[in-house]
Amino acid sequence: MKMMKKFFTILTVAATLFSCGEKDWDVDDDYFTNPEHFPYGNNTLVCQNIISIKNLKEKYADVISSSKAEEITEDIQLRGIITGNDIESNLSNQVSLQDETGGIMLSIQETGLCTYLPVGEEILVNLKGLYIGGYGKMPQIGSPYNNSIGRMSKLLWREHFRILFAADTSKVKAKIVNSASELSEADLGTLVTLKNVSFKDADGRAVFAPTDSYENRYLNEQEYSSNYVVRTSGLYAKFAKEVMPQSKVDLTAVFTRFNNTWQLLIRQYSDVKILNENSSTK
Repeated sequence: MKMMKKFFTILTVAATLFSCGEKDWDVDDDYFTNPEHFPYGNNTLVCQNIISIKNLKEKYADVISSSKAEEITEDIQLRGIITGNDIESNLSNQVSLQDETGGIMLSIQETGLCTYLPVGEEILVNLKGLYIGGYGKMPQIGSPYNNSIGRMSKLLWREHFRILFAADTSKVKAKIVNSASELSEADLGTLVTLKNVSFKDADGRAVFAPTDSYENRYLNEQEYSSNYVVRTSGLYAKFAKEVMPQSKVDLTAVFTRFNNTWQLLIRQYSDVKILNENSSTK
């Protein structure tokens, strides 16, 4: 009897998911048995009225640039891939979502988001009833807070998203950046890899964030002027007390901003790929 009940449950969920049209959900056993991907979210949502992240940000450009918040009243949805989460807690209470047109931050009052929103997972977000705005002009979806945008509650979030595909990290492609001139406002909320850079204050002892506050670290390369920072939470980031490498690195991070400061948020320590451990930038 239990087997029969489980069988009909799977058929019901599979029939709903089939409306997105990508694959035969009847044979995707992993989706239904993997606790990291199911049963989180709202499984009644179906793909319809999809808007690109680029078009969404353009539609609410004035709200974002004024660091305010506005409720989304249209019946529209986002569909994208998770590219950053709180795996090592530097991205706290937020994840980055990307599609082929751009990226945006989803602000959620919840810890442990990485347990069910791993990098590479594809999700659907029902925007109607959520808010969009700018936190220091950074595009963000959440709830209103102090006349700006803040975190939405866990319960609200779980009513507004659905997992479409289990995590596939091969779908996550960071933009390769060889020069600061290759970065623009259009890249906000996306994953980028800065090639062949080094940390300004690295001396063999300095760590990413020595205190419990947020720490801004700068890069040696002149093209990344003083308004480009590698920002780390001294209180939350698990790699905060790791010593910054003195050598050149390829640095992967989520590209954000706070007003006129361009921020690079490292997701985890492995995002800092040392190129030559014997070289020094002193």
